[in-house]
Amino acid sequence: MKKILIGKKNSSWIDITLYQAIYTGMHPKPKAVIFDMDGVIISTCSLHETAWRNAGALLGYTWPQEIGFKKNVFGSVSEHSAKILFGDHLTADATERLITVKDREYEELLGERIKDIEVPGIRTFLACLRANNLRLAVATSARKEEAEFVLNSLSLIDNFEVIVDISHIKKAKPDPEIYLRVLSKLNLPASQCIAFEDSVFGVKAVIEAGIHCILVKTTMDDSKLALHNLACYHSINNFQAEELAPVWHLFDQKIADFNNSWDINR
Repeated sequence: MKKILIGKKNSSWIDITLYQAIYTGMHPKPKAVIFDMDGVIISTCSLHETAWRNAGALLGYTWPQEIGFKKNVFGSVSEHSAKILFGDHLTADATERLITVKDREYEELLGERIKDIEVPGIRTFLACLRANNLRLAVATSARKEEAEFVLNSLSLIDNFEVIVDISHIKKAKPDPEIYLRVLSKLNLPASQCIAFEDSVFGVKAVIEAGIHCILVKTTMDDSKLALHNLACYHSINNFQAEELAPVWHLFDQKIADFNNSWDINR
């Protein structure tokens, strides 16, 4: 896929067809927006790291030195994370036991901190999109129970028409299956959707599914994507108005009014 570099400051590579569509006024306005959960709706990297540490200690495993959890582990499915952290020698039974203990530790931490780790602006952004009739979906590598716990605890679950979790797919991110499943459930082509992701695996899955991707920089920045020969249309730190300002042209003008006037309580 041919890409071009745009911009003089904070430049980024984008698909040339997307560039041409946006700047010739032909880019179709999205009908749906898809969100990853961990790292996009909630910032959970530190919780996952602590949960893995606790589980390893409880079961007598040694935590690896200088593992770089955020860089090398976060965003992987649990089976892969367990082997990265504690070795390929783990048997299937040992891996399952480790994951069970880790999940228990994580759920306890999540229950204690759920209200504190919501990515800034996400609640208002979801309300704004819904008020302007955009369809919303979640594509998460989390288990069904975890996804429902998070979205229910934050009172956000009713925002989403479609929620696809790890139980719905055979191949985890970076395979595009999870996003293709979301598109199928929405009955929309990739060209009519935008997705927000925060990890290399997630971004790769979005791009492979043919969906326009925006990076949420809670766990990494654009430079890490570049190391993997990946690039998003744009990147944001969170969903507050000033961060979203450069991407409003992807939506209808009336949605851009959120930038100055949207009130979640109205």
